[in-house]
Amino acid sequence: MGGYGPHAYMVSKHALLGLVRTACKELAILKGIVLKARHVAEAALFLASDESAYTTGHNLMVDGGLTATSPVFITTFT
Repeated sequence: MGGYGPHAYMVSKHALLGLVRTACKELAILKGIVLKARHVAEAALFLASDESAYTTGHNLMVDGGLTATSPVFITTFT
């Protein structure tokens, strides 16, 4: 495995992740909803459905935006 493609992809992917996290924090996207088992089940059902056919290699966070806006979670889990 070589070439320039994988490096450019990873750099742009992490730049986009950083942009989204910053926007979440600045716009205060936390929804203020208490996480319930139903929320996790709905995410699992989506991933098992045909609607997620093109969803691959994604870390789906079902937490109302907590990990996107909390510095503790960002540094611990990324």
